[in-house]
Amino acid sequence: MLFRRKSVDPPAVTHISVPAAASDFDRALDTVASLIKRYGEYAFDVEGREASQIREDCERWAAQLIGGGDGEAEGGVPKRDFGGLRRFFEEHRRTESAFVKTSLSALRSTIDTFARCVRTTVVDDRTADAAARGQLTELSEALSSNDIARIRTTATNLATTVSASIEKRHERHKAQIEALAEQLRNIRGELLQARERATMDALTRLYNRAAFDEHVTRISDLGLLLGTPPSLLMVDVDHFKRLNDNYGHPTGDEALRRVSECLLRTFLRKEDFVARYGGEEFAVVLMDASLADSRSMAERLRKAVRAMAIEHRGSSFNMTISIGVASLVPGESAASWIERADKALYAAKNDGRDRVEVSELPSTFV
Repeated sequence: MLFRRKSVDPPAVTHISVPAAASDFDRALDTVASLIKRYGEYAFDVEGREASQIREDCERWAAQLIGGGDGEAEGGVPKRDFGGLRRFFEEHRRTESAFVKTSLSALRSTIDTFARCVRTTVVDDRTADAAARGQLTELSEALSSNDIARIRTTATNLATTVSASIEKRHERHKAQIEALAEQLRNIRGELLQARERATMDALTRLYNRAAFDEHVTRISDLGLLLGTPPSLLMVDVDHFKRLNDNYGHPTGDEALRRVSECLLRTFLRKEDFVARYGGEEFAVVLMDASLADSRSMAERLRKAVRAMAIEHRGSSFNMTISIGVASLVPGESAASWIERADKALYAAKNDGRDRVEVSELPSTFV
């Protein structure tokens, strides 16, 4: 009896249960907030929203859960918009689901198109080869017979067969490239997107050299399918060693960061790829931009950097850049493309710096 009365004594129950419940609630909030943050860390681009925006939203919701919002409800309990959080996740998951389904459908369609192209090529080539072999056998027999009329007729038939085969193959290749190009346009965002993690330069927060090498190789491999040839800009800060010697490395680092900001402000499109190539050199890959447009954008960047003032111990100084531009020739290797842009860059530097030079087409493609 004494034990039973003690177990139902109200003060004892209140003393034990309330702190435990409050502690469990806090732990639950911390866990949910941690899950939200982790969800944001592994976000990916979806239609209409970039991964960085989704991460920021998740950070805000996590902070709102932990902090309790901007006000207090009755009884001093912090306001937390659990309904809003639930709606945010429901809507975002629907968006993710639709994006993944669409992307997978586009990828499957691209693979189907590629497989169809390969199958058609193999079948048509077998047919053409069989016809050509038959004509060659007949020509060989005609030559053995020394029948001039038969030789002439057989040779003419062989030439007609081979010519028709070449023309048909050319038309087929053209149609296949157009079909693959159309599929590529549907999934280009996924194919051309550089991996964000472990590909950023620590100083400038641009893509690093490794990411650039991977990206430019991928673009050159896809050159035949891209429609408007992409352009490569190689950008170099003029007299950077002198800048470091005169103002010190910290100021030189600040100058590189400021140039990086100019690059990002100039090339705003999602498909524009901006990287730190090394040291004081940068690289930009432009998609769907003619050579004239690429040169115009390079000039805009050059003028923006020239107008920029760098502060140093109560005074300021200006800097300039030189730029080389090269448009990718379909079938050209990444190494050749980079080399031509680099040669244009050094032509700009040799001609006085603070200028833009455009590469000529390689002789093998003229």
